[in-house]
Amino acid sequence: MAINDLMKELRTETFKLDDDAEWKVTRALVKLLDDTNGEVQNLAVKCLGMVAKVINQAQVGKFRYFFYKSIFIGREQILPSVFPRDFLSKL
Repeated sequence: MAINDLMKELRTETFKLDDDAEWKVTRALVKLLDDTNGEVQNLAVKCLGMVAKVINQAQVGKFRYFFYKSIFIGREQILPSVFPRDFLSKL
């Protein structure tokens, strides 16, 4: 439910995240990609795509490295196919 609430807030033009909140939200969403529930994983992917649109451009390099390390290194399961399209393309 919290992911849906965050997505709703991200749709508003007035919603802003400070640098610390961006980092915390992003890390939490990446952790949700390992959830056993496929619906939670899909919501996390969609929300990460929305977060990618609002993150501070100065931190994009930091986030790219974090995502690469957290998501692709040593991961045996396949991520939802929508992930690269919804998230990585926005970075």
